[in-house]
Amino acid sequence: MRILYQAGLSGYAIKPVARAHLLKMVCDAIEGREEPLFPAPSVDGEEKKPVKPARILVAEDSPDNRLLVQVYLKDSPYELTFEENGKAAVDRFAASDFDLILLDIQMPVTDGLAATRTIRARERERGIPPIPIIALTADASPQDIEKSRDAGCNFHLSKPISKFELLSAIEKYRVKMKPVQMAQRMSLEPIRIEIQQGLESIVPGYLEGRRKEIPELLELLATSNFSGLATLAHNLKGTGGMYGFPELTRLGAALEQSAKQEDSSALHIQITKVSNYVDRVQLIAKT
Repeated sequence: MRILYQAGLSGYAIKPVARAHLLKMVCDAIEGREEPLFPAPSVDGEEKKPVKPARILVAEDSPDNRLLVQVYLKDSPYELTFEENGKAAVDRFAASDFDLILLDIQMPVTDGLAATRTIRARERERGIPPIPIIALTADASPQDIEKSRDAGCNFHLSKPISKFELLSAIEKYRVKMKPVQMAQRMSLEPIRIEIQQGLESIVPGYLEGRRKEIPELLELLATSNFSGLATLAHNLKGTGGMYGFPELTRLGAALEQSAKQEDSSALHIQITKVSNYVDRVQLIAKT
């Protein structure tokens, strides 16, 4: 009661209703109740919109980290599926339908970067929209973040990760990510290539072969098969110009050099350039 007495001496006029409410709060505090003395009011009386359910694939080799993610998302509407290495995550992705993937970068069998590249290759092969992938890693340097983005990750969360950070990232990318990459590729201006006289019967097949080769290139990169990459790149370098695609010869030479240097980041960028080029080529018969 001392609080009420001091308030009265200070000259504050406390109405009966307010006095009763204040008395209740003081008694609650004295009795050790956990309700806050000043609860935050709702904004405009509106309730927070419920979060939509989603299926999430979590690839994490650490049992402690898997448990933490499970606890963080315990009361959420998210349905979690756990895998302990990158290869298992890729296989699970291929066999199931998910809305988002949480992918640890450092894992046994297949690491997170290689798993991401393989997933992106299979998406292209199947012609499906890219699934949002959030990288989870203890490495937070700009180089590490760039590597995860080059591999195809949409976002990079550095450990230790708070519950708020995890939930925010999940909801942001699960909701916002749409098949925009496909739309952007389709909106690019076509590259018109005139077929050389006498090669009309073989150039279309050659171009189609290079298009079908993109998933193979990405698969080789995902497994760090640099010798296989160098072989395909050497063929691209040697044949592109002869079939009327000097740009493919240039890109093939760059690919071959990066494969010999085992530069994964450069290879990913260059394979993307090859893919964009062959997808945009429009063949024209010579008149």
